[in-house]
Amino acid sequence: LGRLPIYQITTQTLDAFTKHLMSQGGHQGSSLSVKTVRDLLSILNSIILFLRKEYDMCLNVYVIYPKMPKKECRILNKQEFIKLNYTLLHNMDACKLGVLIAMSTGIRIGELCALKWKHIDLERNYIIIEKTMQRIRVTDESSARKTKIIEDTPKSSASMRKIPLSKGLVELCIKFQKSNDCYVLTGRSDYFIEPRTLERRFSKYSKEAGIQDAHFHMLRHTFASMCIDSGFELKSLSEILGHSGPQITLERYVHTSFEKKRDYIDTFIDEHICCQ
Repeated sequence: LGRLPIYQITTQTLDAFTKHLMSQGGHQGSSLSVKTVRDLLSILNSIILFLRKEYDMCLNVYVIYPKMPKKECRILNKQEFIKLNYTLLHNMDACKLGVLIAMSTGIRIGELCALKWKHIDLERNYIIIEKTMQRIRVTDESSARKTKIIEDTPKSSASMRKIPLSKGLVELCIKFQKSNDCYVLTGRSDYFIEPRTLERRFSKYSKEAGIQDAHFHMLRHTFASMCIDSGFELKSLSEILGHSGPQITLERYVHTSFEKKRDYIDTFIDEHICCQ
């Protein structure tokens, strides 16, 4: 913003400033990423709020943040899904069972890491999600550790939920079942697998299955998309995923395959339009 006095800054001025950052605000006139620009504007907005509060300055200016580009998350195709399923069933252990549970329920990686056998009811065939595990930054400067692992309740009330289990998955769980306080992923009460470690193990399983560029969250996207393609009722799916409403499920996790779109077009044409 150069030497422009604070009281001369307007919303239009900031808009022009944002466009400048986006196009040539970087090193040697290069463009800046949307995230970097948003971070810079966030600092500027904090300054404006400080001036309004501490100096009672009447600044009629609003920071408009550029929108983050929407990233399309790749999902596993049917062949990849089958290959991964086969890999998990081969020489199966507790960790592979956990990944198979995620494939079958769409639970988040933190929820799976915190899952204990007391959360699985094998008589009524469902899982209770009431805990999640995550790594957070340590704010105590005197601590030697920069991060630590915590277990807490999920991020929203909608995330506290029951998820049905298929009969086949229940039979597998019975084979690996341990005492209530044991973690599902390890079969032990004194040892857990954190999300970062599970992500590495999942990468190993994916490579064994011949799947490239895979990450754990793809299982959640794939589960949701396959459910929709199979005619799953949207509200029920939203509740299984732990969303506050069906709209979030549609916007974030549902990706219809190109083959499915082709089938929809073919069905529509066959039923409504004569091309010959």
